[in-house]
Formats: sequence, structure tokens, C-alpha cells
Amino acid sequence: MRRRDLLALAGAAVLRPDALRAGVGETRWRTLRIGAGGFLVGMDLAADGTAVVRTDTYGAWIREPQATGWRPLVTRASMPPEDRHEDSPATSWPLDVALAPSLTRRLYMGLDGWLYRSDDAGRSWARTAYPRVEGMGGVANESKVNGRKIAVDPHDPDTVYVGAPRDPLRVSHDGGRSWRSVTDVPVAGMLGDEAMGYLVIVDPTAPQWDGRASVVYACPWGAGVHRSLDGGATWSLLPGSPKGLRHAAIDPRGLLYAVGGTETDPARQLNRFDGRWSTLSPPDTGAEAWHSITASLHAPGRILAGKVDGSLCESLDGGRSWQSPIPRTALRRTAEDIPWLAWTDEVWMSNGDIRFDPARPDRLLFAQGIGMWEATFPPGARSVGWTSCSRNIEQLVATQCLHPPGADSAALLTCMDRGVWRVTDPDAYPARHGPDPAFTHCWGIDYASGDPTFLVATMSSQQASDRDRSGFSTDGGRTWRRFSRRPSWAEATSGKGFIAASTPANLVWMPGEGRGLPHYTRDGGATWRPCAVEGLGEADAGGFGAPIHIRRFALCADRMVPGTFYLVHHPAGLFASTDGGAYWTRRHAFRTQGRAWTDRFHAKLRAVPGQAGHLYYTAGHSSAERYGALRHSRDGGRTWDALGSVSEVSDFAFGKAATGSEIPALYIAGYVAARWGLHRSTDAGTTWAQLGDGFPTGSLDRIAALEADKAVFGRVYVGFAGSGWAYGSL
Repeated sequence: MRRRDLLALAGAAVLRPDALRAGVGETRWRTLRIGAGGFLVGMDLAADGTAVVRTDTYGAWIREPQATGWRPLVTRASMPPEDRHEDSPATSWPLDVALAPSLTRRLYMGLDGWLYRSDDAGRSWARTAYPRVEGMGGVANESKVNGRKIAVDPHDPDTVYVGAPRDPLRVSHDGGRSWRSVTDVPVAGMLGDEAMGYLVIVDPTAPQWDGRASVVYACPWGAGVHRSLDGGATWSLLPGSPKGLRHAAIDPRGLLYAVGGTETDPARQLNRFDGRWSTLSPPDTGAEAWHSITASLHAPGRILAGKVDGSLCESLDGGRSWQSPIPRTALRRTAEDIPWLAWTDEVWMSNGDIRFDPARPDRLLFAQGIGMWEATFPPGARSVGWTSCSRNIEQLVATQCLHPPGADSAALLTCMDRGVWRVTDPDAYPARHGPDPAFTHCWGIDYASGDPTFLVATMSSQQASDRDRSGFSTDGGRTWRRFSRRPSWAEATSGKGFIAASTPANLVWMPGEGRGLPHYTRDGGATWRPCAVEGLGEADAGGFGAPIHIRRFALCADRMVPGTFYLVHHPAGLFASTDGGAYWTRRHAFRTQGRAWTDRFHAKLRAVPGQAGHLYYTAGHSSAERYGALRHSRDGGRTWDALGSVSEVSDFAFGKAATGSEIPALYIAGYVAARWGLHRSTDAGTTWAQLGDGFPTGSLDRIAALEADKAVFGRVYVGFAGSGWAYGSL
């Protein structure tokens, strides 16, 4: 994908009037309310009640004092023009976000290689002079849940310390206009092949040195804790310190508490530094590792340690003695803001960070695996009642959207972690998801062409005893049952891949990971048999499926002709079956001048509702510019026409036809006449109306899925790679 600056693109675009017409003002876009759902991996809190949280999917969020919900920090309006890209990068979540304690409208954020500064609580950002580095952004490894990679001096908002992976510790004393590398602190090391970065924390209780705190701690991974006593000017290693730190806290007496240990066992120890290092020994609640530590600013000596599963142990005397541990079974959840957060299975409460609220005594805040929580926690409490405070946060990872035809149909949204959502009111947070409360990924979903109330879905979990959760629904997604059997693929493919349905009995399943041949069933999943694909065998299996994180849907059922299916193999081309999936013949090589226009990563093939033999195909946004981004067949894939004004299509969908037309409306996320955005055609791609610029609700997140309402003209659903869904309507 070409990452072009939107302003430069708009200035260079030459629009053909017959290809694209204005339509931006026609569609009204809103966030589709599902609510939170992904891992909040870190936070920063201020004494005035301001809080920021960061995710491991997309962006970060801020809640200001007296606000009832969270506001996104990474948006089209907030980011500099040079960083508004039409396709969000893979590192679209921050390395860290930090508040200036003495000036909470001042924020610093590490994102996509750059270190940004905001002076208006994240409503606008500007790049600092920090050099662009690879590690300045979200990293999909263990370090994402480690705390305080950016630390702002408690007295001087212009003094900021930054510890990014693969880079020296750096400090600025002028708000990011200039930076100095700290040469007497080693560069952070690795955990295996993962770059881990630093932990940095400033002591707010220390005497001031030239207007800033004199005592600062920095721990480069694997090299131990280093301390400065002169406001960051010089540093020295503290003998006997842990080699690596996960989290740290400083209490009102200036004592340092840290979760750390050796390089190979870094999170099993709780440590205190009061001039010398000592290991703390709370009662153990099991094999899970210690992860977080927090110290109350209102009660010296009161600390709370948290394990990776959310279980807790409290000390009221600085770790010399401990209360009885609070296991995860003693944690309760309520969620009046987003009801499903209390209903879903979250016994293991993944711990991003747990901290005492500096604004309110006896109050905890919890950045957690499915949302943000708060709790009243008096000294000596034996249980915790967590209450969700996640309103407005959206961070589920969309995989697909589906809206079957029919008067009683509803939008079906699929995602990682929480399966399937049946949406009847896009403005109301749901109470539950499908197929049940369990932690479930849904990779593909389809409705039966002959019975749109019958749905099938490929689903998996991460539990070895319950890995394949694929199944079907006979009531439009209200309830789900599992297939009685599954294809005889390797265990690694369980529940993965994508599936197509002609009738409730006749299904074809393409495996995930490219580890087997497609299989078909004519008895609703009671038995599965491998498909015989002309000229292809097990050695060619890699061209059918794709890795689970790739949204490749290259299989579909004809929407009018029972027993007819189509699939695209990379690089062999398009194949069709007219006998329910048993035997497949090649109908097109998908080649131009000897070069394939298939794609093994982002390709999508779909049949047009109500039109036998009509298909559309895109190679996807990463390669579509080479051989025509969107192609249309009217004869079951034997011949194809390229839509010449269209390029780089992320996804496409069919919706209700316009008044007076029998042609389903066609929606795309991509370029028309060199202009990026969401577009609709009511004449099979001859002319287009632009519905938005590709950022329908202001998020810069990448569009991962698209679907349109089959009963309401102009209603369209957009799924994002890390921030949930949006919908548009006329």
C-alpha cells in the first residue's frame, strides 16, 4: 500500500466527472456502539483527575475531570497533516502516553516512530525534534504492558524522559525542541528476539534541582536500575538492582517499589529500594507472575501488587507484612455503561496496570484486557468490586461484517476475542455477544443463499481443549450451535479460515493458514470431504488459505444458483463448482500478459445478491494497483471487466438497490479517480458517489471490513483494524 499524504493527494487528484460525483454530505456517520473490548495496556493519572490510557490495537484515550466518557487522542483532527494517512500503519498504537503532572493539558506520545507533544489535552499534536526511531510506537510483544516509558517531571512540564526500544535514553528540558542522549545509561536489551525498552520514573517527593525533581530512575531492560540525583544530568547503576522492570511506583516517603527480577525471570519478584534493595514476599496465590505495583499517595506505606490475572495482595507497611491475597475468583464486575463487559467470560482479568487514583483516596483504576475499571478499595478489603468506566472507548479488532437479506435480518459483526455481534440498534451498547460468553475469535461468516436466516461461522479459541468453536445459527445469529464434526485438517487450522453457504446443508470451508484443501459438506457439517480442485493437490494448499490475521475471503456461493461455489487460488486463478463443492474446474487463470493478478493476502471474492453468476473480485489494498483493483464478471467467472477508475480497494459490499433500479448498490473502501474514501455506485461501477474520505468518524484507523444493509438503501457498516465499527446512513 502506498502511504500518501492526504493533502498532497487531494491537491494532485484529477477527477473525471463521469466517474466520481460529490456525495460527502449525503451520508451521516456515527460510531457503532459495541464498547471497549481490547487490551488497555497502560495508563497515566494526574492529581486533578485527568487520565490517559493506551491500547494495543489502535490509539489512546483521555478522560478529563468531570467528563462522563473518554475522548480519542489519535484522530484526523488531532494529528498533524503530514501524519494523516489513508491506511493506518501497523504501529498505530502508542509506545506510551504521558501527562505533565503540573500542567495536565500538556501530553507527550510516542507513535509510529515519532514523539509528539500536545498543549491542549490531545486535541492537536505536533512532532517534537526527537529523531524518528523504529521503536517509537506500539510493539506486539511483552513490553507493551510495561509501564512508564515516557516520564514527565512533576514540576517542569518541559522536562521529559523517553526510553524507546532500540534507542538511547533521551531527555529534553525544553518541551521536546531539543534532545540529549544519556550516555551513562546503557541502551536497553532484548528478551529473546524482542526489543524491550526502558522503564522511567521521576520521584515527585525529591528536592528540586534547577526547577525539576532531582531524583530520576531509569531501567534499560537487562542492564539494571540507574539513578540520577541531579535532575538527569548524571546517572549511576544501583548495585544489586533487578535486571529488568515491568512496573514501578514511588510512595510519599520517596521509597521505590518495583516489579522485576533477572533478565530471564523478570516478573516474579517484588522489590523495594530505600537506600538498598530488598525482595518483598507477599503470600503467593499461584504460579501467575507479578505484574503491577502501585503506592497510595494518601497513605504512606500502603502498596498494592497485582498479578497478570488481576489477583491482588496489599501491604499497609511498605511490604514488611501483607494482607491475605485476593484471588481472581474474588473479583466482581458490574458494567452499567457497557453491559456486555460484565456478562462476558473474563475470570482471568488481564492486567495492563492497576494504580491508586491520585485524585481520590481508596480508589483504584484498572487498565485491563477488555476495558477500564474503577473500584473503591478501603484498607484491608478482602474482595474487589470493579465497575466499568469505559464509555466511548472502542477497540475491538473487526474481521468481517455481514448483513443478510430479509425483513428480520440484522447486521452481524465479527471480531477477534469476542466472536459475533448481532446488532439491531447501532446506537445502544449490547448486553451480550455470540456464540456465548467465552473468549472466541470469529474469522469468517456467511449466510445461506437459499435461507438467509441460516448463518455459518468459523471460530476458534486459545484453549487447547476447546480450540475449534465453529458452527451455525438457524435464527439469524440469535443463538449458535457447533458443527458436530469438522474437516480433518491439522490442529493448527482448527476454527480458522473462511466459509461459504449455498443452503443450510451445503457448505464449503477454506482452511486457515494454507494448511489443507478446502472441504465441503452436503449434510450440514455431519460429514466433510476434501474438494477435488482441477490440477491442484495438497502441495498447492498454501494458495487456498491465509494466516489468520490476514483478511482474505476468496470463497463464495452463488446467491441464486444452488450448489454453485467459486474460489480463488493463488496463483492458479478462479475455480467453480456446480455440484456442491465436490469437484472444481478452472474458469479463469487470473493473469494478464503472463502475470497473476491474484493475491494471497488481502484478496476478496463475492457474489452479487439476486444476480446469478455475477461476481466481483479485488486483489486487495496491498497489490491491487498493479492489475486493476476491482473486477466484475457476469458469467460465473469466465470473463472479467476491470473498473478502470477504481484502485487499491480494501473491501467492497453490496446493499439495497436505489429506487427504480434492480442493480444492488456497490460500496467500496478505496480510490476512485485517484481520490481515497468510501464510495457508492448504483450502476455496477460506471459512476460513483463519494460518501466520505475514508475516516468516517475521524479515526485514522485502517478500514478492515465493509458491509451494506440489504433492506435500507444507503446504510453501510465499516469495521476497523483496531477500533471497532462505524455506520453511515442517509
